[in-house]
Amino acid sequence: MKSIVLFGDSHLGHFGWRWMSKLETELKNSIVYNCAAGGLNTRDGIRQAPFISKLKPDYVVLSFGGNDAATWKDGVPIKEFKSNYNQITERFRGSKIILFLPPPANDLKDVKGTRRYNESLSEYNELIREISKKRETGLIDSEKIYGKLLDKGKNYHEEDGVHLNDAGYEILIKELVKQIRK
Repeated sequence: MKSIVLFGDSHLGHFGWRWMSKLETELKNSIVYNCAAGGLNTRDGIRQAPFISKLKPDYVVLSFGGNDAATWKDGVPIKEFKSNYNQITERFRGSKIILFLPPPANDLKDVKGTRRYNESLSEYNELIREISKKRETGLIDSEKIYGKLLDKGKNYHEEDGVHLNDAGYEILIKELVKQIRK
């Protein structure tokens, strides 16, 4: 049986029982453990990774960066973020690591704030791509995957413009299945 641990912020934290069950159905002989929660950033990840890594999962899906890059609250400076992210991934040596880049926001009620956040997030996501290359991890590049949908006028967000809706999670499941079946 393959064990899959989800660890990170609300993008995976909202990946509840319904989605976990669907992923387990898609990936026969697998079990999904969700260790993600809204509001987490890489500082939290460093504190929690020593315990969560003791699960020794076959796969770990990491989703950090959205709260680190947040422009509406105290985020984590990019230099610290890079160090933190590297430390978190180091904890999961022996597991196949899949990095899930936080997707761009689309808050129609705050276009200027959304643009500012997405610009900040893009810098953090670029660092995650570099870490993925260096560590040879799997990568789900949300900017590419979800950005194409926005370009076509298709929304993958909840009403808040940040979190994924059902269509967004359907896409995430497809991408996770591709990464795990590689």
